[in-house]
Amino acid sequence: MKNYLLGRQAIYEFFTLVFYIVPDERLLKAIDTFIPVFEALEKEIPAKFSRGLSILKKCNDLDILSLNMQFTRLFLLGLRSVELKESRHRSSLNPTELILSVTLFYADNNIPRPSGVNFSIDSFPSELYFMFKMSEKTAESGHMKYMTQQRLFLEKHLLQWVPMFSSNVLKEAGEQGFYSAMVLLVEEFLTIDFKNLKEITESCQDAV
Repeated sequence: MKNYLLGRQAIYEFFTLVFYIVPDERLLKAIDTFIPVFEALEKEIPAKFSRGLSILKKCNDLDILSLNMQFTRLFLLGLRSVELKESRHRSSLNPTELILSVTLFYADNNIPRPSGVNFSIDSFPSELYFMFKMSEKTAESGHMKYMTQQRLFLEKHLLQWVPMFSSNVLKEAGEQGFYSAMVLLVEEFLTIDFKNLKEITESCQDAV
């Protein structure tokens, strides 16, 4: 169990880094480290994960300049840039209430808000950051309450809008390039992680 907890912590840290910062040397080093991790998981996670990994392996633009251009065009200044905010993808919901819900998850679990970047708390990098810090707490303590909170956060937030976000990135970038690979990898990993967390937390409830 300890290796599993540390493994998912490392994966959430990597995904946070991918979308949290404008690409730099830290990201390039992380990519080299995690390609073998994804290859090891490929046999355990179904088609979409393999699809994202296949795109990643074909990338020939893994340098800082190319990644910066992709990031800026896709998420910041492109004519059809993809919104990174949950509230923009779930327009049928009250954005104030949605942002408050994310804020309360942060506050209730004593997670400090990410600093150093200009992202709202309901943004993709901020929500991935929450999962990273919660997985860190879980790996350190093993407390089931942290797993339960992560399962609820996935269910109420990330899994409700990431499929649409992923689809929009693919519409804009096509099935090529680093960020197309990443959104596919993230989407499938979130689905699998939710399933695992649900099984673990429910089995512990049954054992009580």
